Amino acid sequence: MNNTKPRTTPYAIVLGIAQDGGLPHCGCHLPCCTPSWDNPSLGKMPVCLGIVDPVAQKSWMIEATFDFKTQWHMLQTTSPLGSNLPLNGIFLTHGHVGHYAGLLQLDKAILNSGHTEVFAMPKMTHLLQNNLPWKALIDQDNIHITQLQTSKIHQLSATLSIQPIVVPHRDEYTETVGFMITGLHKKILFIPDIDSWDQFPAIHSLLEQTDEIFIDGTFYDASECKHRNLKSIPHPFITDSMKRFESLSHQKKQHFHFIHLNHTNPCLNSTNLAHQQVYANHFRIATQGQIIELS
Repeated sequence: MNNTKPRTTPYAIVLGIAQDGGLPHCGCHLPCCTPSWDNPSLGKMPVCLGIVDPVAQKSWMIEATFDFKTQWHMLQTTSPLGSNLPLNGIFLTHGHVGHYAGLLQLDKAILNSGHTEVFAMPKMTHLLQNNLPWKALIDQDNIHITQLQTSKIHQLSATLSIQPIVVPHRDEYTETVGFMITGLHKKILFIPDIDSWDQFPAIHSLLEQTDEIFIDGTFYDASECKHRNLKSIPHPFITDSMKRFESLSHQKKQHFHFIHLNHTNPCLNSTNLAHQQVYANHFRIATQGQIIELS
């Protein structure tokens, strides 16, 4: 559901559904990207989730992508406060560049933000504090870091909380987390990157307690990216995930959304057979602008 009408109760909004590089992808002139080069309205921004509490007049973003400025503007347009909606914090999942490069928009040469709170796990905190240009953002008081702890719940407002969940992923630089966002009556599970469900048996109990699910759907199947060794960039294929979770009820599957789609992923095109197959199996593909009520 796409709905940009200002809301009056807490909600989350999908601000991007693509892999780190978005669609079209830098340097790509294959059929998967050519239409969106010719028609930018067909493009998709990198994976990002916004959270808004209109009562508390606060908002947060999970991830700071290359399209940070557009995604923050999109977040503001859904709020009754519009451009006056403050950004009260940015939560980071891990240290792959497409998930935190947007922090540079806060630099003194651009927004020159004041003490924007960035929430990060210990290794991610260390990366930001000890490497330029991220360290400069701290030194200039553009951002300050609040360190998260594994599974510890962080209260966002009177009715909203968020909890980091460590997941297995290529942790060359930092650990990787997903997040559980909890409102008064609904929970959202957000895991945009993971290597394998076999390495994360906790997923089944998490699915049971979650109302809305946004899960790594980077690649549809093994036919993608023939020029790369997919073993070096592991992600569960959508086809495999559908098989693994086929025992979920039809109702549960309708709240199970694949996100973080690579530019090669045929599910980015709603007319493609792969996209239609996902829906035929009762699962969903996340949509940019999708609203999830949290009240």
